[in-house]
Amino acid sequence: YAASSLAGKMKLSFLPEIITASLLMVLYDLVLEQVAPVLEMWKWEGGMVPFRNYLAWFVVSLVFQIIIRLTGLNTKNPVVTVLIVSQLLFLLILMLAFNPLR
Repeated sequence: YAASSLAGKMKLSFLPEIITASLLMVLYDLVLEQVAPVLEMWKWEGGMVPFRNYLAWFVVSLVFQIIIRLTGLNTKNPVVTVLIVSQLLFLLILMLAFNPLR
């Protein structure tokens, strides 16, 4: 929903908008995956996130974005940018605080 709302603010046509929203979700997961093991949310075998995880995120996101667009769900939300930026900043601060890349 938030990724769809943010991508919708870019005034893109159908395909670029759903791809952009899906990539935003993958970007969010990319940041989250750096912090999750340190916070013991989950761990990956060998400590490395497999590429298939990001590919799956993209595909699932793409399906949801298509559904959102085809159903005409209203995703206009004036606070979505603040929400996404604050969540990403929170995760980045946690990354710095716990330094999971050591």
